[in-house]
Amino acid sequence: MKIKIIFTVLALVICQLTSAQITLGPTIGVSSLPADSDPICTIPLYLDPNGEFDTPGIQVGDTLLHFNFYDINGVGTDILSELLKGKPLLLISGSYTCPVYRDKIPTINQIQATYGSQLSTFIIYVVEPHPDIDVSPYSGNVWTTSANVSEGILYRQPTTYGERKAVASAMLSAITIDVPVLIDGPCNEYWINMAYAPNNAYLINTDGSVYVKHGWFNKAPKDMMADIGNLLLNLGTDDLSDREDRELLIYPNPSTGQFEMESPFSGESYNLQLLNYLGQEVFSNHVSSSNKIVKVNFSALDEGFYFLRYTAKNSVYTSKLIIER
Repeated sequence: MKIKIIFTVLALVICQLTSAQITLGPTIGVSSLPADSDPICTIPLYLDPNGEFDTPGIQVGDTLLHFNFYDINGVGTDILSELLKGKPLLLISGSYTCPVYRDKIPTINQIQATYGSQLSTFIIYVVEPHPDIDVSPYSGNVWTTSANVSEGILYRQPTTYGERKAVASAMLSAITIDVPVLIDGPCNEYWINMAYAPNNAYLINTDGSVYVKHGWFNKAPKDMMADIGNLLLNLGTDDLSDREDRELLIYPNPSTGQFEMESPFSGESYNLQLLNYLGQEVFSNHVSSSNKIVKVNFSALDEGFYFLRYTAKNSVYTSKLIIER
């Protein structure tokens, strides 16, 4: 007999949190909106020993430092207030003169499209890694890059908060970015305490602890989409308010590991991923098939409880899968 399984868009358990339940590290900035005329503090030289930027900043398991930064319109974001909404956070450092960061913006927008209802993502606009004329803080030499020259992205290192805001504004005018961009304080508070890197990233759990750190955001073999999916699976999927149910037939379930499933997006390619009860990936494959009914064989796996994840057309679905013999 066919058993109907409802695949549910991955959602969070939204808890009623209070400030007493989340304790962040010391506040690094800023207490009020900086004036445009506020000078940028001296930017120290940082030569990373291996170029991976894994060492500076906080580490996995550490507690996020508290901060409050503003966007180009002067709207502030207090990071504790964001955590109190019950969602995990993704914090990504970046700036316009970083070609690597610019190349990752489509990935950031994809993350927002896929997980925007379950995750709060922010870009923190930090010091320019490759300013025009001025020296790079990562080399001590002028390092404008050929990409910046060819694309006409030639900006000097800002000397005031207003100048930094202006470069960020130019970036937002030239590139579509679907997540909020917060501007680091005049004394580079985020960059000094959380980064010393042009494009690092932190995935923050709902308790304020660092779940994953990328020295370079989404640099292979690291995969932020997978990291986010694993965190969300660990947090649970019980919030009915965010559900978007779609029917999918899986039969049989439970099974010995061999079953058939009906793809809700016939003719579309999709990703099929299997994770164990700890959220660890045990299988992942990109499928290009026009078949409506797909035969799946996981019979080599141990008995147990798994999560089956189906991703297509910017939608992510998960379901429990039981293998027993």
